[in-house]
Amino acid sequence: MKADAKPTFADVAKLIAKGSPPEWLVEGLDFFSGFIGSDPISTTRRKELEEIIVRMRDAADYLTKHLPLFTHLSLGLRCPDDVAVALTVLPKIKKRLAHAILPRRGGGRHPSDERKLCAAVVVEAWGVVHGKPEPESPKLWTACNEYWQACGRAYRGSDVDTWRSDCRAALADNHEWIRRILSAFKTGHN
Repeated sequence: MKADAKPTFADVAKLIAKGSPPEWLVEGLDFFSGFIGSDPISTTRRKELEEIIVRMRDAADYLTKHLPLFTHLSLGLRCPDDVAVALTVLPKIKKRLAHAILPRRGGGRHPSDERKLCAAVVVEAWGVVHGKPEPESPKLWTACNEYWQACGRAYRGSDVDTWRSDCRAALADNHEWIRRILSAFKTGHN
């Protein structure tokens, strides 16, 4: 698509589906667009969000330390199932929260973060639709380029090969969370 003609999520979904797109795919692409096309956050807002994340991490730490008290209940009571589940997932949540605060590089996030997420969403959507992604496919790179624009980002040019490394990186990283969300959209329409 040309720089002056902004593609829609339906256009991108059509590229990914290689034909008439399912509605769930359009909705899934729309869902992730806010993370890709979002405006940079102010330093004040970033500080507020980091404080919230630190408090959540501290709360998860506190619960991880003290919920085991339920495993030693008196009077023969057993540990509730939901507490056992919490004890299993809290360390994972704590680890993810620790990674949520990214180191600064003098100007905020790395400029390619959104581009990498864009590629990851397209790669995962391609995999959900076709069973496996095709990271070396110029059609997949074109879908990335179009999705980038549909999310409100600036036209990157007609050379879609610039998406090759982002698609390879997306395939190499574990983006199961994206796949799960897209699959939930799909399941919701079945």
